Amino acid sequence: MVEQVHLLAAATILDPRFKKNHFTDHVACSRAINRINTSILDITRQQLPQNNSEEVDAIEETGNDMKKGIWDFHKLLVKKQLSLYTAHAQESEGLNEEFKHYLSQAVVHLNYDPILYWQKQKNSICHRVHSIAVKYMSIVGSSVPCEHHFSIAGNIATDEQNRLDPCRLDRLLFLKSLDIKHWEL
Repeated sequence: MVEQVHLLAAATILDPRFKKNHFTDHVACSRAINRINTSILDITRQQLPQNNSEEVDAIEETGNDMKKGIWDFHKLLVKKQLSLYTAHAQESEGLNEEFKHYLSQAVVHLNYDPILYWQKQKNSICHRVHSIAVKYMSIVGSSVPCEHHFSIAGNIATDEQNRLDPCRLDRLLFLKSLDIKHWEL
């Protein structure tokens, strides 16, 4: 099934027209969501130490320059909050808030361009999800998996019958195309 291929499953979830709607295998859906969430958390962890260390250094430098100013207490609170946020982000195992927000939104219309959708989300609340989604948007470049899944030939030439002779497959397709009334003698 298409759902078992993690790249296609992730591309489907990150497509705002579909998200989780067409998954029949809930385990495959959950695996794809976890994989995307792990990627988002990795991006968050990579960005946090750089930003926090720069801000903490700036706070310490400012604290050394000033003598017991009115903002010292504020700077101390900011420093504690940054360290708590860093610790929370490193221990976080739940769904990322941005990703949770994206999944909770309604799907967009089928004619809407998913790449345009993610370009609009680039500077919004889902900016980390955007960076992951852009990687997966080019994966489904054709509708071949869909056509194979829903076409008559895809139903006849299954994985079990993948060694059918082309002539025999043509005959089976022809017989399948006939109405039931033509089968009666």
